[in-house]
Amino acid sequence: MGLYMSQASVTVDAWRAMLADPQDRAPAVAKVCEAHGGKLIDYFISMGDHDVMVITEAPDNETAIAIALSIAGSGVVTNLKTTPLVRSSDAVEIFARAAEKAGSYTPPGG
Repeated sequence: MGLYMSQASVTVDAWRAMLADPQDRAPAVAKVCEAHGGKLIDYFISMGDHDVMVITEAPDNETAIAIALSIAGSGVVTNLKTTPLVRSSDAVEIFARAAEKAGSYTPPGG
């Protein structure tokens, strides 16, 4: 299964709801992940361009996107971005594969 990082901004209405009734949203996110055959690895509140960052595990890109869309469709987040993650140990093989075929690409003007 692959790892994915989803980042999103929380709507003003969702912040108001959380202030009125503070709660850990990780169990709700975990439930959606599991319903899709994935797993919540961790859930973070963050500062900066995005308010929330979630690490999930899913069998494929389509499942990871479906998980993110299931939550985004509720209207509590905007500016959703999901990024596949590659462990550094796995990247070694990827770099080797790329190096092996690097000469097959002709750049513009080449």
